[in-house]
Parts: sequence; C-alpha cells; structure tokens
Amino acid sequence: VADAFSEHNGDTDLGRWIIIHDDDEDLGDELRATSGIEYIEKEGTIGIIEPIEFTETGDDKTWNLEKIHTAEAHKILGEPKHTVIVAVVDTGVDMSHPAIKDRLLPGRNIVDGNNNPRNKLPSEMHATHVSGTIIMDPRYSDDSYGIAYPIAKVMPVRVLNERGMGTFT
Repeated sequence: VADAFSEHNGDTDLGRWIIIHDDDEDLGDELRATSGIEYIEKEGTIGIIEPIEFTETGDDKTWNLEKIHTAEAHKILGEPKHTVIVAVVDTGVDMSHPAIKDRLLPGRNIVDGNNNPRNKLPSEMHATHVSGTIIMDPRYSDDSYGIAYPIAKVMPVRVLNERGMGTFT
C-alpha cells in the first residue's frame, strides 16, 4: 500500500487516496473493515480501441468536423462571449501542428512525469485529432473549424503510452 499523491502533503483530498497493487481479493474485505476507507476500486487498464494510423490527406482531414456540422453550429451560436479551457486527457499532442498550435496551452505528461505532452508517433495523433475537433483554426482548411473555435483553448494531458494504453491511476 502506498500513498498515491504524497507530493500534495495533505494539501488536498488527494493525499488520502491509496493505490493497492495486489491481486488478493481478501485484502479488499480487510480494508473495507478498516475505519476511514470510503471506497475501494481495483486497478485496471484503459486505452484507445485500435492502433492509430494518421493518414489524413487532402479533402479527408476535416471529415469529423463536417460530420458534426460545426459550420452550422457556429452560425447558430454567433459570437463567443467568453473563453473556455478544455483538457484533452489522452495520448500526446503534436504541439506544432498548424491547425491547433495557436490554441494550445502548456500541458502535462503524466506517463513520463514532465511538462512535455508529446508522445511517440503515431499514437499522439489521436489526441491531436481530438484537439483539432475542438479548436481547429479555419485558416488550416477551407473554412472548416473546431466546434469550440475560437472560444476554447486546449490543455493537453498525456496519460496514455506510445501504444495508447494506460492505467486508471
């Protein structure tokens, strides 16, 4: 048993969480009987459904924006009134991609424990694509733009490794 967020030194509720790396089912029962334990969840893995191959070229690079009708949504909503920040918690983001680079905030890399949200290609393309769906600049492709452009900025948070896999914690 280890304190999952010891770097917070009890400054937040996070300091009271623990991670248990044990397959012993009886351990959960023992912990439930212990005072102060509110919830127990078994560790698990999560990931993108299939390997990513980034092959967008020419006319198909904005298929997702056309499918969800972002141009029509922007006409209905009109001028934005405020800015929002959207955290894309996913694979790494290509911070230099021309469609999104001007709308990205500094990010975090949980996998490598640093502030560089890049990942090894091609898996970073998933979060780059998701970010484009949110904030793509219309100058990038024939007046197609992200659903929350220009009111949103994306903060990339890399939690999945180069194979697109990670753990709940």
